[in-house]
Amino acid sequence: MDQENLKKQQDLMKNNGKREVQQDTNFKKKKKTLILQEKEEEFLKRDMVHIPIPDALKLKLVQDWENVTKLQKLVTLPRNPNVSEILNEFLSNFLENEKSIKNQDIVKEVVQGLLTYFDKALGNILLYKLEKTQ
Repeated sequence: MDQENLKKQQDLMKNNGKREVQQDTNFKKKKKTLILQEKEEEFLKRDMVHIPIPDALKLKLVQDWENVTKLQKLVTLPRNPNVSEILNEFLSNFLENEKSIKNQDIVKEVVQGLLTYFDKALGNILLYKLEKTQ
């Protein structure tokens, strides 16, 4: 009889331990859900800025999203022209047409800032996770 009681006691202890783990897991899931709901509510309370987007651009954005996320098609890199080439071409065209030295210096600085920003921020502002591997 003592053996049976010990076995029952051990079984009860095992089951009780499983319940505690299950309860702990359920509690964590509920807590995470509440935190996500709070974040969503905070997001929805923020003032929204509505930017009108032309239908042609919307269509292009949807096609881009489908290509990257569903079909896993990425743009081949490096591209030609790249950002640096585009900004440098803009700068040279601007410098040809601008007479004021002060304006030229300002535009040179802005272009240099844009190049630096693009290089530093690109990884953080990519739309799709799949692109980050590139």
